[in-house]
Amino acid sequence: MWGNLLAPLRLPERVLEALDELAELRAIRSELTRVREQTEPLGELLPALEGLNEDLGTRLDALHETLAPVDERLATIERTTGELAGEIRALHETLRQVNEDIQRMSGLRGERGMAERARDRLVGGKD
Repeated sequence: MWGNLLAPLRLPERVLEALDELAELRAIRSELTRVREQTEPLGELLPALEGLNEDLGTRLDALHETLAPVDERLATIERTTGELAGEIRALHETLRQVNEDIQRMSGLRGERGMAERARDRLVGGKD
């Protein structure tokens, strides 16, 4: 008898499933509420970030204007350094040739140099 009396109070299976889904929706809703509360300050930060971005852009432009002449000077220094290195190599080669000529003429390389041979011819020494 009690079963028949309580039958209208028994919930159908679909209603129970809907209630379970509703419980899941409540959990999702509370999660969304928490996320919304956490992200509200971000809306206030956006204008500050935009202002900071503009300020950084202005500073970057000023830095570029400042560094452009420095970059030009650096390019000039690099070009001049390269030219000087070439000239130093040429001087080094010239000095090496002069040193060889001196050694050859003076006989410092173990052979009789032009000066010794000329002196020997003048004084009648060995040839």
